Amino acid sequence: MKRIVDVYIESISGSGDYSKLELFNDEKIELTSSVQNIQDISKVYTDFTQSFTIPASTNNNSIMHHFYQSDVDVINNGWNFNFRIRAKIEIDLVPFRTGTIMLEKANIKNGSVDSYTITFYGDLVSLKDKFGETKLSDLDFTAYDIDYTAANVINRVTTDSVQNLMFPLISSKRYWTYNDGTSTDIKTTAGAIVYNELFPALKVARIFEVIQAKFGVTFNSQFFVDTNDKWEKLYLWLKNEEVYTTKTSAITADIVSPNGQLTIPQFTSPLSGPFYPTIFPSKNGFYFDASVNTFTCQNVGYQKLTNTIPRLLISVSSVSDANVEYYIDLYKNGIVIKTYTNKGVFNPNYFYGFTEADNGSVFQIKVRTKSPMTLQLNGTLNYVSYNNFNQTIQFNPTTTTAKTDISSKIPDMTVSDFFSGILKMFNATCYATSVDVFTVEPLDMWYNDGGIIDITTFTDIDSIDIERVSVFKNIEFKYQKSECFLNRQFYDNNIMDREYADTKLTLSNEGIDYKVELPFENLLMTNLNVDNFDVGLCLTKAPDFKPYIPKPVLFYYDDFRGGVLNLNNGSTTTEYYNFNIFNNNVTINGVVYSLTWHPELNTQYPNLPLQNNLYAMYYNSYLQNIFNPKCRLVRVKAHFPLSLITKLRLNDRLIIRDKRYIINELISDITSGEVDLALINDFRPMINDSTTETVIVPSGGGTTSFPWKVPNGAIDTTFTSPVSGVTFTPSTTTTNTTVEVYTPINTNTPTPIWTESTTDNIITDDGYNVINEEGSGVIIPIEATNNNFNGLTSIYSFNLNQEW
Repeated sequence: MKRIVDVYIESISGSGDYSKLELFNDEKIELTSSVQNIQDISKVYTDFTQSFTIPASTNNNSIMHHFYQSDVDVINNGWNFNFRIRAKIEIDLVPFRTGTIMLEKANIKNGSVDSYTITFYGDLVSLKDKFGETKLSDLDFTAYDIDYTAANVINRVTTDSVQNLMFPLISSKRYWTYNDGTSTDIKTTAGAIVYNELFPALKVARIFEVIQAKFGVTFNSQFFVDTNDKWEKLYLWLKNEEVYTTKTSAITADIVSPNGQLTIPQFTSPLSGPFYPTIFPSKNGFYFDASVNTFTCQNVGYQKLTNTIPRLLISVSSVSDANVEYYIDLYKNGIVIKTYTNKGVFNPNYFYGFTEADNGSVFQIKVRTKSPMTLQLNGTLNYVSYNNFNQTIQFNPTTTTAKTDISSKIPDMTVSDFFSGILKMFNATCYATSVDVFTVEPLDMWYNDGGIIDITTFTDIDSIDIERVSVFKNIEFKYQKSECFLNRQFYDNNIMDREYADTKLTLSNEGIDYKVELPFENLLMTNLNVDNFDVGLCLTKAPDFKPYIPKPVLFYYDDFRGGVLNLNNGSTTTEYYNFNIFNNNVTINGVVYSLTWHPELNTQYPNLPLQNNLYAMYYNSYLQNIFNPKCRLVRVKAHFPLSLITKLRLNDRLIIRDKRYIINELISDITSGEVDLALINDFRPMINDSTTETVIVPSGGGTTSFPWKVPNGAIDTTFTSPVSGVTFTPSTTTTNTTVEVYTPINTNTPTPIWTESTTDNIITDDGYNVINEEGSGVIIPIEATNNNFNGLTSIYSFNLNQEW
């Protein structure tokens, strides 16, 4: 039976008011859904339709603003045809998808418009549209800026407190040595690290939060949360210059006047003629909002025989220090579009010329300086062709203070490149759940959240095609090439012809090449003190050891460790004994996780390879499933009922007869319910522990926690354990939550070995007790039982590890 499909579209962009499009009765609307595709699993896909046509009815012509007539002012009506507009689809009055529609073309027959061709895109594409070409430096990080003082820098090196902004021990100025008595020995007073040698680093989690605030979006996740140290302890190094230069944070120029609507006064022209007006009327000009220090461009454009094209002139009439360089930034809709650099005072000077394209844009001026100072900024809007009218803009004096100024230090990259780089790093899937709300999860965790649905009765088992999976011949995972001399030494000495942290594999089977390349650089750290702490050296090869500007660098906050180190505050050197250490790996509950693709050797423990690397944690299970000799790509046709097609998610695992599959691609004719499925055999465990933090329970017992997602198709989940005394809060959940689990004391603990006197322990030279080997850890099995809507139950099993 043919279904009733309704397509709604915002006829005025951003209004929230939707108008229903009229559709052809026989039009076929095919929706393609694919999130991770076997041909390129590093790319994130979204829903989209094949282009389909709608009639050029009176209703549709109105909604489409008569696109076929180029003289219609569609921008003022709220829809710029160069951009997509919000839309939603319903099937038999049941909500199906939200997203955007792009108007492709109008189809003309016999001199009249006959139809329009449109394409629907899922919400993820709109996220790419939102990011556009915005750079990280365009975001507002002032909430995380701190006063740039020697005390603050040294405090964040030597105090056991993990902050959003830290100063890793990475040299960007000179070569460091340790305990060799030379002038470069940072253990000595002469070789002490001066505080301004260090660049700051910002938690990546905070960058994600700033992105959400900037673009009005929400990212939901159970992995990208502050309780997961594999995410919360990840930092981006704020280095975009060779050596650290002090600049203050941008201070918004405080507007005194005007405030409100600016009026451009009328004037009488001294010229006259049949085509030349005598009186030019008054007009609304810029709108000033002194409460937020902005001015909105209005009514800029060319008029008959004249124009209202203003220029912005600026001057500085006084400064507290004529030797300090300052930067006056002009922002348009929150993005810097022009910067004026100077020292001392200067007379009114041309800064910016407004055009018609600026109408509706909000402008703001901010001031940065190389060191703290006070300056008096002045401004003028000059309408040179409208009687040379001048509107003075008065500002309060601007005083800057020395701040870390994250926006000026953050690497030069777009938000889109940064976001997609993080998705690639953790093999994460990003999909929309509602307007401007997205779930972001590593692929395995995303599949863990899916349900298991038996579709056997809905499939056409007589038309199944089984194909060989197109596997890969050459597999490569890599970072950007690093110029760090330690990285170059690694490459020069490596017989495998690969960069540090990268991995690659050439297979004997037939197939295509597959490469995942991150936009980041992986800096090889070095252990100066063998047992205690690692440092970085962002310097080129010997003998110069010059500083350089790296690609964006990510690393982990690892630990607060002991040692001996001298730090200088600019005048005084002090010896310190504990430091915050950053590295390519982090230890969580005794398990080491790394940011390398390859199992490189641990710099702190050189004999231990970093097995829990990015490839092993986030890519291995998917590729192992693909390379399984039993894996096939199965193409099957089906006819889904409305209840299934509106609830099915791409992370659901499908059962046909006695085999389980994951969805590679789904093409559905939403008008008929016919579905073409491309499925891949699924041999992976139902819960993949690789994306879940290993939960270690202390030998003394107590309460710990783990995140839980109720799978698609489940009513609730109940937690049980066969181990006596283990309890759960909540014991049953209907929603995604964090589950607290209480465990009793491990009684199977080791005991000290006593002397013959039975009153003294045997101890080592270091003062440690010698114990027997009779104790052991305890494996605590957990069963999560899901009660499903179809009346069946499914059980997921995993373990907690209790220390001994």
